[in-house]
Amino acid sequence: MKGNGDFSIGSDVWPGISKLIEECGEVIQVAGKLMGSHGERNHWDGSDLKVRLEEEIGDAIGAMHFVTVHCDLDAVAIHKRAADKLRMFEGWHRERSAPPPENVKTLPPEEMCQAPILGERDAGGNSLRCGVPQPCSVPGHAETR
Repeated sequence: MKGNGDFSIGSDVWPGISKLIEECGEVIQVAGKLMGSHGERNHWDGSDLKVRLEEEIGDAIGAMHFVTVHCDLDAVAIHKRAADKLRMFEGWHRERSAPPPENVKTLPPEEMCQAPILGERDAGGNSLRCGVPQPCSVPGHAETR
């Protein structure tokens, strides 16, 4: 076995994998609390489950970016897969739901990576953009705004 095999940040073996597992588990934990409360944001411990979910998703995305960079994963392939999956989820959502609420917050374009996703186009033929909050970890994207 090379390194210490603990998979932690700083490890020689798949650094950050244990942190990624931890952060994904915390997203699952908060999502379970939301389901258990029938969607109520106010948890019995006094916390706001929507805020906790936002925090834990942010932590998980940070861990994903760390693992992508430090485990030498193909960030372009990962972003393409994520874009494909998002399109599929959005299609399912459009088929099954009402329009999104007007108070949905999104980052302004200047705070998101604007690098085109290679070969990916929307229904109007426009290049799809990465959309990851800056700074983006995909090689070559940091220079694109």
